[in-house]
Amino acid sequence: MKRIKYSLTVKWFVQVGLAVFGFLLLLCIYHIFHYPDYYGSNDEKFTETYYFEKTFAKYNERVAAYVMYRENGYTTTLLSEDEFPTSHINETFFMNELVSDQDKFEFYNQILNVKDSNFIYYVKNLTTGAEYYSPNLVSDKYISPYDSSESNENKVQTEKNANTTNTSIATDDSSVLEANVSDFMKNISKCDAYLVLNTNSTIYNTNVTKWGLLDSRTLEWMSSYVKTQLSSSSTQADDTGDTAESDDTISDTTVHTEKTDDYVFYTATINDFPYNGDDFSSAYNSFQTMHQSYKTAILYLPIIFIIFLAFLILGVQFAGYNSKSRSLCLTTYDKLNTETMALMILVTFFLLLNCLFQLINSKFSNENEYFLRLFGIYISMYPIFIYNFFSLVRRVKCNTLSSNMLVVRIGNRLNTWSQKYFAHKELTYHATAIWASFFVLTLITALLFKIPGFTFLGFIVLCILFLLFGRYLLFAVTSISYLIKETKKISDGDLTHKINETEVTPSMRVLSKYINNISDGLSNAVDEKLKSERFKTELITNVSHDIKTPLTSIINYVDLLKKEDLDNETALQYIEVLDSKSQRLKTLIEDLVEASKASSGAITLQMQKLNLVELIKQTIGEFEDRLAGNDLEIDLADIEEPLYIYADGRSTFRILENVFSNVNKYAMKGTRVYIDLEANEEQVSVSVKNISATRLNISADELMERFVRGDISRNTEGTGLGLSIAQSLASLQSGTFSIVLDGDLFKAIVTFPRIY
Repeated sequence: MKRIKYSLTVKWFVQVGLAVFGFLLLLCIYHIFHYPDYYGSNDEKFTETYYFEKTFAKYNERVAAYVMYRENGYTTTLLSEDEFPTSHINETFFMNELVSDQDKFEFYNQILNVKDSNFIYYVKNLTTGAEYYSPNLVSDKYISPYDSSESNENKVQTEKNANTTNTSIATDDSSVLEANVSDFMKNISKCDAYLVLNTNSTIYNTNVTKWGLLDSRTLEWMSSYVKTQLSSSSTQADDTGDTAESDDTISDTTVHTEKTDDYVFYTATINDFPYNGDDFSSAYNSFQTMHQSYKTAILYLPIIFIIFLAFLILGVQFAGYNSKSRSLCLTTYDKLNTETMALMILVTFFLLLNCLFQLINSKFSNENEYFLRLFGIYISMYPIFIYNFFSLVRRVKCNTLSSNMLVVRIGNRLNTWSQKYFAHKELTYHATAIWASFFVLTLITALLFKIPGFTFLGFIVLCILFLLFGRYLLFAVTSISYLIKETKKISDGDLTHKINETEVTPSMRVLSKYINNISDGLSNAVDEKLKSERFKTELITNVSHDIKTPLTSIINYVDLLKKEDLDNETALQYIEVLDSKSQRLKTLIEDLVEASKASSGAITLQMQKLNLVELIKQTIGEFEDRLAGNDLEIDLADIEEPLYIYADGRSTFRILENVFSNVNKYAMKGTRVYIDLEANEEQVSVSVKNISATRLNISADELMERFVRGDISRNTEGTGLGLSIAQSLASLQSGTFSIVLDGDLFKAIVTFPRIY
């Protein structure tokens, strides 16, 4: 599957399949919606459609109008299709009041007496015996309207025009007409559409009743209209169709009177509409094509949709995978903001739908014209839509959909600016006040002094300029505040901190660069110092371990010598010196190792809840006898309430032990040692104060260094590491250790965070 994802051939195959079946899907949708737009979705035959019934009713109305004009003496010559093309006749134009009655008559004559019409009519004046009929009925090749199987063999040919006065019909034509009319009347009820109407009684019979277009009102109109008599002052044209000039023209103004003549109408259509000379044939052929396409589209739509959906799923699955990098990749277009891409998808989609439905509502004379138009619309819209769609898929896969949104970018930028504005409010508020005051004063000055050219447009320009100025001013102010806060972080000891030069104005980037260089220099110096300290610590630790082994041997051999029965007093004295010095050296080495571990943080701490009051009392108990031996009196503050800290018991005891050991060694005999405990909600402090036996001509910082003692002459047994060890152990437990020197007064203070 992974290899298929990166295959370019497979991707092209999926895209081609998607395009082909997308077009077929669109074609099915077109046919499914196009057919019901003209006909009912349940109409299976053309003769069941509303359009057919409407056309049949219209043809009957035309017959009534045509007979009315013939009864009023209008005649004309039937023109050929080239001279009078029926496909370009606009009935609305002929119904205009400015059109003469002669033109109207010619229109009806041309429509009803067209060669080989699918509509057959026969009208007889029951009073005068005048007959009006389709050319088909006078032909010896007449086709029964109910029998269309012989239509191809007996195609009707019009023997002569049916627009003559009917006063000189030949004997053979009369027999043909009589036979055909008899057959027409006898079998008219077998036609798909027929109408029999008697204008006297208004009794009618018809099978065209589905849509109710041939109702009683329409038939009453036909009965009334066929009896209409035009103004008697009107003069008709001769048989040649030439109209008289001036006074001989047919007047457009008519006076309608009721005639007493009665008529009978026989009208019908030929089954299957084999001819192409009227509205029925073109509509029938269109219906047949559309209905077949409609049924085919309904049949194949689910299959095409499933295949299209399969190609779409594969396209979504393979989208974004690059064959070179073998990973998900975005194109350059995918970095465009998401709103533009989404707008392109929506615009192309709705344009495609709009063009599709416009095409659905259109009717084409050429059956292939709609296909070419639909293909042209599809080929122009589909590539844009599908490219943007897969761009959307790639963004979703790479999780860049929201980050590329213009709204999100603007929101993030506004959020960043608001955070900067309120983060540096000590400066931004003042800058905003100055900017607003300056803007208001400028606006008032312009209005009061009526500066020439200061119109509404000038006000808009002024606002834009002040907005740009305000933006730059706020950027400069926030840059200054940003530099102050970032520099403070460096000054507080974070030497690795860097100032982001892009957060400040270009003019302040040089200053940011210089501050970063200073930070780098300090950081390098501190690193060098730490490196040196680590080297010293490692050296002390290694050397201490190396010395400890022979020192242990020396101590053991001294113990052996002390057990020997020696009579030499001098030798015994030498052994005592060796024992004393070796023990002191052992203590020094142990302190060195402990100081090294404490400063490097190599000690494992067992942190727990401790009662500091009890720990101090325990330490005093350990040193009570030694302090009493040096005539030192302990003065402990009376505190019964337990004070809890979170610390390592052994290390904390060592801190107190070093402090009391320091008191025992360097305090003036016959003085008091004051021990105070102070506590608040956050921390607990222990202070130990004593009077030094010697003058303290050294600073507190120097005294805290290693191997430094208040006894400059070094007559005491101290190593100078006790206070340094105490400070390191306190720091490891989130506490502090400090000393205060005031003349001969020595004060050690230990502070820990308090817990409850």
